[in-house]
Amino acid sequence: MDNIIHLQFTDPIIDEFEAFVDKTAGLKTIAFKYFGADSDKAADYLNIERLGSLKSTDKIDEFQV
Repeated sequence: MDNIIHLQFTDPIIDEFEAFVDKTAGLKTIAFKYFGADSDKAADYLNIERLGSLKSTDKIDEFQV
């Protein structure tokens, strides 16, 4: 039985957030699109711990996602 299929599950919301250069604006956009404009719910979903200290120049590697 060598007919095993390996699926890679990616989350489109996380992929969309990672594509943003301006992480603060990206978080607000994702909150509006998927979480009824609730930035706290979006931050919880994305596991962002430093929401208050996000800067527009932050890169994805500088905080935990």
